[in-house]
Amino acid sequence: MLAQIKHRNTDKKRIDELYALIIEQSRHQVFFDKYKVEDSVDGRFDMIVLHVSIVMIRLQQLGEVKKSQMLFDRLFLDMDRACREMGIGDLSVPRHVKRMMLAFNGRMQSYKTLLEGNDADGLKAFLIRNVYGGEQIISDEELGALIAYIKRAYAHCLTLDMQHIMDADNVFVDAPV
Repeated sequence: MLAQIKHRNTDKKRIDELYALIIEQSRHQVFFDKYKVEDSVDGRFDMIVLHVSIVMIRLQQLGEVKKSQMLFDRLFLDMDRACREMGIGDLSVPRHVKRMMLAFNGRMQSYKTLLEGNDADGLKAFLIRNVYGGEQIISDEELGALIAYIKRAYAHCLTLDMQHIMDADNVFVDAPV
């Protein structure tokens, strides 16, 4: 029993470290400056969803559904906290978090389908619809560079084994440029 608790605490700590790395990667200013993702709660959420999705897809491919769920839970624990810090009333927080969960699940499934299918045109349409609110406010060249970054990040993640992911060891090969 004690060994199970210790293992669970180790897993939680490692998921927390992995999540911190994901947050760091998703906050690179280039997303908001060069790629014109709106520097807002929604825009930041979209960048977090992108990076969490890439890692969760890989975890699921490795058969690590439990770790994938732990990362999902960590994300929404953070979203709950963020809603409260933004002053959303205690009674409204669950409704907001539920909407975020639904948005995440839809986006995650789309990223999975588009990345596994290597569908650059679908990814472009998805980004315009979801990240840019239906308007292409970014040049084709910049959007192409963002798509190339996403594909590079995904391809790199595919090379990682469970140990590297859980050690938060070079999960993202490079910062976006």
